[in-house]
Amino acid sequence: MIVEATGYLSPATVLAPGESGYVQVAIGKDEVVWARMAMAVPYVPEAGDEVLVIGSQSAEAYVIGVLAGHGTTVLRVPCDLRFEAPHGSVQIDAGKSIQMRSKLSMDLNAPRATFRFERMNVLVTTLVQRVADAFTWATGLIQSKSGRMRWIADAGWLVRAGRAHLKTEANVHINGKTIHLG
Repeated sequence: MIVEATGYLSPATVLAPGESGYVQVAIGKDEVVWARMAMAVPYVPEAGDEVLVIGSQSAEAYVIGVLAGHGTTVLRVPCDLRFEAPHGSVQIDAGKSIQMRSKLSMDLNAPRATFRFERMNVLVTTLVQRVADAFTWATGLIQSKSGRMRWIADAGWLVRAGRAHLKTEANVHINGKTIHLG
């Protein structure tokens, strides 16, 4: 028995997202249908998106691709999620911004890291740094402003400058076994 059906594979414009995985689309200029989302990625369409629709006149229409979309793709899993590339690298590119959030903690772990920014703002309540050696090079100004400042050096403290100015509102205390001036 041979059944003939006229089908179509056509671009369509999303008119309105529906419920239960359906979306209203306009195929061409005069045909409006409800199409079932049948994509491998969890894409949420928005009005005005251009999608690829397949179907026949005797059956449902299905959205099988996105040609030009503005909707959000949400990958939601009920448990842990892990990306692995055991013999390669992972790259994330964004045209606008990247945001990462965690309700508990965030751990970045690698033998080496490089950060390249035009500007970086670090806003934290408490900053604790533990390093073996720290080196900072600045071609311009390094400025620190705080309510109080304390430097503790177990072995030695060296300040070398072309000029130095020390101004206080109150007393200056210098306590040492010997003090050399000049």
